[in-house]
Parts: sequence; structure tokens; C-alpha cells
Amino acid sequence: MQYVLTFILLWAFVGNLLAQDKEIDSLEALVAADTDDSVKVYHYLELTSKTIDNDLDKCWQHARKAYRLAQQNQLPLATVECNNLYGNLLQRQGKADSAMVWYERALANAKKLGYKKGLAKAYNNIAIIHTYAAEYEKALELYQQGIRVEEELGNMVGVAQGYNNMAVVYYQTRNFDKTLEYLKKAGEVLALAHDDATLKKTYVNIGAIHSFLGQEDEALSYYLLAYEISKKLGDRREMSICLGNMSDCYVNLGQFDEAEACLREAIDIKTQDKNEMGLMHEYANMARLHDAKGDRHTAEEYFELAVKTAKKYKMKAELRDLYRIYSQSLLGWGRGADGYAMLELSYQYNDSLVNEQTAKALAELETKYETEKKEKTILEQENKLIESDLQLRAQRRLLLAMGLGFALLVMLALLFAQRWRARMRAERDAAIIQEREEGIKAIFEATDHERKRIASDLHDGIGQQMSGLRLAFSRLGSEISVALPIYAAKVGELTEVLDGTCREVRHISHQMMPKSLSENGLISAIEDMLSKSLKFTGIEYQFEHQGIEERLPENLELSLYRVCQELINNVVKHSKASAVNIQLYRLRNHLVMLVEDNGKGMDEQARKQEGIGLKTLASRVNSINGELNFEPSPHAGTVATVRVPL
Repeated sequence: MQYVLTFILLWAFVGNLLAQDKEIDSLEALVAADTDDSVKVYHYLELTSKTIDNDLDKCWQHARKAYRLAQQNQLPLATVECNNLYGNLLQRQGKADSAMVWYERALANAKKLGYKKGLAKAYNNIAIIHTYAAEYEKALELYQQGIRVEEELGNMVGVAQGYNNMAVVYYQTRNFDKTLEYLKKAGEVLALAHDDATLKKTYVNIGAIHSFLGQEDEALSYYLLAYEISKKLGDRREMSICLGNMSDCYVNLGQFDEAEACLREAIDIKTQDKNEMGLMHEYANMARLHDAKGDRHTAEEYFELAVKTAKKYKMKAELRDLYRIYSQSLLGWGRGADGYAMLELSYQYNDSLVNEQTAKALAELETKYETEKKEKTILEQENKLIESDLQLRAQRRLLLAMGLGFALLVMLALLFAQRWRARMRAERDAAIIQEREEGIKAIFEATDHERKRIASDLHDGIGQQMSGLRLAFSRLGSEISVALPIYAAKVGELTEVLDGTCREVRHISHQMMPKSLSENGLISAIEDMLSKSLKFTGIEYQFEHQGIEERLPENLELSLYRVCQELINNVVKHSKASAVNIQLYRLRNHLVMLVEDNGKGMDEQARKQEGIGLKTLASRVNSINGELNFEPSPHAGTVATVRVPL
């Protein structure tokens, strides 16, 4: 009997931290005793590997603690591990898009740091998302990138895992040649890494593919390799499995003596292990083997042994199949009466297996029949009473049908009119909404245009005049101070007032339309705004950007700048935060901006009762066809996400 071929996608969310050699309580004790945060963060990561499969809420708690420690202590490598872990947890909750954001963050940070271990994990995790989405070409490309990084690290087990994952992709596309190619590559690498436990399973999978394709010689060679490794490891169960597979190959090749030797060794193993129940399968295989050899007498002896063992352990399903196979052999030997008798036994055991279900079904049918019978009797009695009044009822039905028909026509007319009015109302509402949105957009555009005009007038007009006036007054003041020293102090005071007025005009001009935005673009403008807005607040900030090389449309840059400026103002005024992280990414065909603080957060009531500021933000984002969302941060505070199509 051939054993089932199975593949498992190898997740890499915490890599070698998946070792299960310590219990959760001992790890928690270590965390409690740790005084070094750089050690504690990795103990928390190890705890996530112990809880991720059975307690996702607890795993989230450990992950958040690890991420907070990594951020607070500026541990960039641990942060990459946490990025990969957050993505894995979100993916397990079915949030593939959110998971992809964290995986992309892990990938970007790992590249920036040159952290190859985290980079390989990120490639593998992103490839797995593409695999489950049936985006096989992208998945293969990412697996190959991950394999190259693992090769640079010299992590041969990681390389083998990558080859195995590629084999999974090809197996799902039914490309068995490529499946075999990458399984064999994985086997070669595992052999070099001396990972025998995984290697023997890989050999069994390769053998199963070859056998499925009818390539028995090749299948036999890999089953034999798996058998030798199992024997070396002392894995007697795997040895018996390999021997059974080898026996099938030998039978298909007509090499009966070799097949019998394999079965006898399997029988010896199960006899020594006192697995008498398991011997039933070997006896049945031995019976079929001798039947194929033409040795009917020995075949019958093994059939009887198999039947005796199955009866002893009340293996009804096995007895049913055994009697059926036995009957086929008996019929082939010309013993028709015995064969049909054996086939009858197979039917009997099949009946006994479903006897309870059948009995239950029959009882239900009988109850249903009796109920229907009683109902039928009642109906017949009622029919006798109804017959006398049948004609009158027919007349009433005719009148009722006419009335219902008329009512139906009226209802259809009303329904049509209502639907027509609803459609007209929907079209009118859609037009109003569109007009309102266009109006809001026009207001923003007009406001921005007016700001730009006023800023230009202030800078190029009044600003230049004030500068000229300041220069002229400075010269005049110098002359007055020389000619009339008693007015020197007064001239100095007026000079300071004039200087302050010039600076105020320049400041108002830059507030109306930031100079860095028009000259250098969005990235430079945001950096300038953050520096000036947060410089004296005590709030630390980080600004990360990726994938934005060229200038964006003017209205898009200005809107994103204003939104970011308002979000930072809200953080300063309301959040009581000590740190804020701003990220600007180009993700596929969208621009994504995240503003994350570690403050007190935004409660549900505050989110529902939006103030003018939040409504203005939403309107500003809507004007560029974007989306604005506020969510609690994974550790503390609030995450504002702006997503704009490009």
C-alpha cells in the first residue's frame, strides 16, 4: 500500500526560535529574572513560538511586549523580528493586507540594516502569502531570493526549506517534473547538513511522486534510502512504512522474492514491537503477493491469518475489505462457491458497519410513514366534508382570484412607482453628493490657491518692501545716532520692532505656503515641518519614507502635507505622547502615510463625536479620493492611516 504524499509550507516568522525544548513556565521565569532588555526581548519572542498555535491572544501580549522593548531600547534587529511576527499574527487572523504591510516593513528595515537573517524570513513570509493567493510566479521569485540569502548565510537547512516550498508551488500546479527537481535539491542540501530526520521524509515524498508516475525503479531507490536512514535513527515505525512501500514497488516490477523479503522484515519488526494488530496488514499483503506468484496454498494461509487477526481485534472495516480481496482470489482460483460465500461475508460486514445508521434511518422512515398514514386518514375524512361544499368554494375562489388579480395589479403599479421614485431620489442624492464633493474640492483648491497667492504677495511684495524699508531705516538710524546720540536708544528699539515685523511677515508667508514644499517637494517639506513643530515639545520623532523618488502632483503634495501637519498638531495638543513615528510608502498603486504615536489613544466616543478638525481632515483626504482611518496602535496610542490612489 502506497503511503500518502504530504507537503507542508515552512513558515519562517521566528526562524530558529521555534525550538520546543523549554516549557512556557520556565521561559516566563527567565523573563521575570532578566535585567537586560536586549535578552528579555528575545525571550518574549521565544514565548510567542510556544503560544502561537494554541493561544493567539497570549501570543499577541508577548509580541507587543517584545516590540515595545525593541523600540524603547533601539534594538533594530529585534524590531525586524517583531515586524515579521506581527505580520504572521495578522495573517493568522485573515488580515493578509495588514500582514503584508508589516512584512514589507520587515523587508525594508532588514535591507537597510543588512540583516540577512531577517531578510530571508521576510522574503519567505511574503512568498507564502502569494502562494496561498495562487500568485505562483511571484511566490517562486521571492522563494528564490530567500534561498540566495540563506546561501549567503550558510544556513543549509533554510536553503532546503526554500527548495521544499518551491516544490509545493510546482506540486500545486501539477508540474511533477519540477516538483521532483526541487525535492531532490532539498534532499541534497539536507544530506550535506546531516539533517537525517527531515531527509528521510523528503526521500519518502520523492519515492511517492516517482511511484505515482509509474517510475518504480526510481521510487524503490528513494524508499531504500529512507529505510536506511530510519534504521540508523532507530525509527522502527518508519522502517515498516518504507518496507511496505518497497514491497509494492517490487510486486509492480515482478520481483516477488524481494517483495517477500521486505514483508517478512516488516512482520519481524511488528512482532518484536508486539504490534499484533498491525500485523494484519502485512498478512494481507503477503497473501496478495503469494497469489500473484501463483502459490495459492500459502496465499490462503496468510488470508486466514489476516482474517483471524482482524476478528480478534474486531476490525470490521478491515474485515470487510479483506473478505472482498479474499473472494477475488478465490474466484480467480476457480473456487466459485467459496468466493461468492466470502463476498457475501464482505457484504455482511459492510451491512454491520452501517447497521446502526441504517436502523436509525429505518426507524425514522417508519415514524414518518405512520405519521403520513394518520395524516392521510384525516385528509380523507376532511375531503368527504369538503366535497359537498366544493362548488361553492370554486365560486368563491373565482371571485377571490379576480379580487387578488386586481389587487396585484394595483400593488405592481405602486411598486413600480415607488421604485421609480427611489431611483430618481438616488440619482438626485448622488448628484447632490457629487456636487458637494466637487464643491469641497473646489473650496480646498481655492483656499490653497489663495494661500499661495497671499504667500507670494507677502514674500515678493510686502516682504520685499519691508526688507527695503528695514535697510533704509538702518542707514537712516545710523546717521541719526551719529548726529543725535540722544535718540540712539530709540532708534535701536524701532529697529528691533521693524526686524520683528519682517520676521513675522516671512513666517506668515511660509505658513501660508511652505517654501520647502514648492521648491523641494513633499519629503523635504514634511521633514522641515516636523523639525519646527516638534523641536521644543519634547516629543521624539522618526520619519521613514520609501519608494517616492519623483515629485508628485502639486495638489496631492499640498493635501498630504496639510493632513500630516494637522495630525502632528493633534498629537502635540491632545495625545500626551512622548514619541511619534511617521511613515510614507509607495505600495503598489497607492501612497500610504502612517502617523503613529504612543500617547493615550483615541477612545470610541471621541472617534464617534468627530470635531471640526477631524471632519476637515476627512474632507481634505476625500478631495484627493483617499481614505483616512484611525486605529489603536498595537502597543499604545493611535495609528492614523491615509491611503491615496496614484
